[in-house]
Amino acid sequence: MCNNWQSIETAPKDGTSIIVYRPVYDGDYIPEVGMDYWHKRLNCWGKSRENTPPAKWQPFPKPPKELE
Repeated sequence: MCNNWQSIETAPKDGTSIIVYRPVYDGDYIPEVGMDYWHKRLNCWGKSRENTPPAKWQPFPKPPKELE
């Protein structure tokens, strides 16, 4: 996987699933690195809590050719 972390302000807000880094996390429900997406209707991150917001993001890598 690439290590091309970008500022969360540049993340897509169209519902696209992305990989996020959260400097504050609880270890059980909210992992330090995980998947998230912007929930347009609720205007918030779908898999993060208010006290565990993502700070960095990167897109998911393309799948291996044999899975395409």
